[in-house]
Amino acid sequence: MPFRQIPYATENSKFMSATSVEVKINMQTNQPATDRTTGEVLKTVSLLEMLNGSADVLKVTVPASQVPEDLELGTNVRPVGLVAIPWVQSRGNGQLSEGIAYRAAAIERCAPASAPTPAPASSAAKPSTPIQKTETTK
Repeated sequence: MPFRQIPYATENSKFMSATSVEVKINMQTNQPATDRTTGEVLKTVSLLEMLNGSADVLKVTVPASQVPEDLELGTNVRPVGLVAIPWVQSRGNGQLSEGIAYRAAAIERCAPASAPTPAPASSAAKPSTPIQKTETTK
């Protein structure tokens, strides 16, 4: 049975790379993990998601060709096609582990958020006509 993939809404969030990009390792083979469909090597990067005054870190898996090679820590990014994949795993002793994996089709750089432009000074603070220097004679 395939894992259920739940689309992850990103429209109102801001994302920033929180770690460097690393090759994902298959824990059973200790080799680089690959996409089951395409065979492409997978990479992981932790993203800091900022939304409504709070922040969370998501460890996201992405095809290697879809991550900028020189992605630096703190870069503003946008995960494309981000999905959450709930999982449950038996530990063999009757206990279960559970969690959520995150997968994106790509990671794209974004422009940093610009600082707000200061409002122009009010006209009351400035004279309406320039002050001219005049000479006085005695």
